[in-house]
Amino acid sequence: MKRNRKPFTDQIKQWVIESGARNVKYIRPVRPALATGLVAAVYAQVATDFQVLPPLTVFSPAPRLLAGVWSVVRETLLVGPVPRIPKEVVATAVSMSNTCTYCVDAHSLMLRGGLQHDTAIALVTAQPENINDPLLRSLANWAWKTRSPLDQDEVTQPFTVESAAQIIGTAVAFHFINRVVDVFLDRSALSLPRPLYWARGLMGKFAEHAFARRLVNMSPIPGRSLELVPYVSPSSSFPWAQSNPFVAAAFARLEAIVEELGDRVVPADVRQLVSERIDHWDGEHMGMNRSWVERELRSLEEGSKAVGRLALLTALSSYQVDANIVEGSRARLYDDDESLLGTVAWSAFAAARRVGSWLEAPDPFNPRTGELTIPPDTVSVSANFAADDAGNAYLAAADTRSRAHPISMRGD
Repeated sequence: MKRNRKPFTDQIKQWVIESGARNVKYIRPVRPALATGLVAAVYAQVATDFQVLPPLTVFSPAPRLLAGVWSVVRETLLVGPVPRIPKEVVATAVSMSNTCTYCVDAHSLMLRGGLQHDTAIALVTAQPENINDPLLRSLANWAWKTRSPLDQDEVTQPFTVESAAQIIGTAVAFHFINRVVDVFLDRSALSLPRPLYWARGLMGKFAEHAFARRLVNMSPIPGRSLELVPYVSPSSSFPWAQSNPFVAAAFARLEAIVEELGDRVVPADVRQLVSERIDHWDGEHMGMNRSWVERELRSLEEGSKAVGRLALLTALSSYQVDANIVEGSRARLYDDDESLLGTVAWSAFAAARRVGSWLEAPDPFNPRTGELTIPPDTVSVSANFAADDAGNAYLAAADTRSRAHPISMRGD
């Protein structure tokens, strides 16, 4: 009697998904089989356009937040007109600058799936100068230095005005995601039990062929995620996004969702303290000593200090958030996953938005050679779609549908 066995590629895919799910800490993401309402709708689109797995599922305890994060990730990283590989270089380089090993593993795997093995190796070994392709090397160098405004004077933007929204948007998105991942995800995106760690490289090669190659070659249609998030007016926080209406709308809507959630779950004095501290932060690494945190907390009432500690560390030194920090804040927050997630997401987004404030689109009147330009064949399909009457009509239709849903973080 023959046994029914899944194809090996399906087994690898399942291993990657389960590996990510096992690494989630402190909260319980909604499992796809149990998803309802907005979470189910987002998961359905994620399953079509990418893959339902962390870190996206980490945001599921707050349904609107999940939809907002998915919209930003989709409209920057996953869809055209800018090709996928340059954006994966940006995602990996930003994650390296933030020492987010989970995201480095995940996105260097995507690079290998896109047959950019040398590029992936150069990035994970912190040697971007060894990238062979001059454009990808310039992008990696730029992305690595997005963390500090002081470094912006040393690099030029290796992309055009038309490409800026998705390139800068990908960088800002990962400055946000890296911080959330540091708090809620453990170890690697490709983890194995310690006795099997020797096989990690081999399993990574299988994942590259059976999993990453399919994902990195997908080409979703721009704009469709906007149906899942409530309409808001355009935001002035992201001027570099204006060349792409989908990216601009996605960031504006995520900002509104995060701010509404922060107003509800983060104490007002903590929000004020963190906002003021971030306004004077220029991307510097805070070091392993946490004495700076305790100095900042002196202005808070005793009851707010535990939450303030979590919020400050998430924003400025997320890799230092540990179980003691999380459990200490839980005692002062509402006892639910949404409140903990909301505090972390608000803090992470505040820091990422600060990074975005010193990133600029190139000067259209000062063109340079060696820039990332959009290939003509994708311009006709994607870039024009975003700019012409059909694209604007689609965006208007998505806005009309989403206006019917007021921004609420409670329920589906």
